Amino acid sequence: MKKPEKKETEKTMNSMNSIFGKYDRKKLRKRIARRQKKALDESIELRNFMKMIPEKYHVKINGVTTSYMNPSLALQQKLSDENLEELKDLHVSKTELFEMMDLADPENPPSDDFFPKCAELLQEIEFLMQRAWGFTEDAAYHTWWYQAPHCTCPTLDNAERFGVEGKIIRHDCPLHGKIYEEAEATAETA
Repeated sequence: MKKPEKKETEKTMNSMNSIFGKYDRKKLRKRIARRQKKALDESIELRNFMKMIPEKYHVKINGVTTSYMNPSLALQQKLSDENLEELKDLHVSKTELFEMMDLADPENPPSDDFFPKCAELLQEIEFLMQRAWGFTEDAAYHTWWYQAPHCTCPTLDNAERFGVEGKIIRHDCPLHGKIYEEAEATAETA
């Protein structure tokens, strides 16, 4: 099983730094942990469900479980502890990216290419996750892209297309609208 090189994960983090500047990671992680802890405190069902997942599959930020990995799939894919740690790091990166995107105003982004760069970075993280899981890298199996903050692309339509090439993108989506415009321009010149 080919796992992502540490250099690739570091490159992803450098990409995040270049998009967001030297963001205060500690402050961001505290905000994420506080929000997740509140959600856990408000839902007994979620707390009980999390207790059923072995601790080694929990993704934590500041000691608070923010998500978890599928233990059955991890066993099926024969993931090493190293692969699990790599996946946890990638999940943390994805969560931080989502948090930073959520904090940005789509009407007044930090730069014109802020959201499209975030979309590119998210796709890079999803490819690294596929590799760490031992799957073939294939964008048709990505799901985080249409769940990202401020994405206005149709969620259900894209969820139904899981495993099928081609995305349903709204031209006015802050994240993916430029992709739509570029594809349209390319089609016109062909």
